[in-house]
Amino acid sequence: KWEFLEWKPYLKRVQTKRPMMFSRGWFADYPDPENFLRLGLPKETGWQHDGYEALIERSRRSLDHSERLTLLKEADKILMEEAPIIPLSYMGDIYLVKPWVRRFFPAWKDVIIDPH
Repeated sequence: KWEFLEWKPYLKRVQTKRPMMFSRGWFADYPDPENFLRLGLPKETGWQHDGYEALIERSRRSLDHSERLTLLKEADKILMEEAPIIPLSYMGDIYLVKPWVRRFFPAWKDVIIDPH
């Protein structure tokens, strides 16, 4: 049975009763796979997998970027096989930025507008 709730009751339900299925979105806080794999939606489902957690922890401690990405890729494979989350859509933003605007990201405070 589908049930639509306002935001606060929805959050309370997901955190306390853990429905079999619920809809949620996640935006990257920073451009790294870890943002989705370690901090994102898998934690909210209550799903646990020791191998997944070990890979995430090893990647977190690794100083070798290539090794880190390999570990995160392995964790992602487990996540997709176990399917505690099912990505239904992906979003992307497109910005038209004039050539005299620099450092548009990561934050508005960093934007530089050259004389033109």
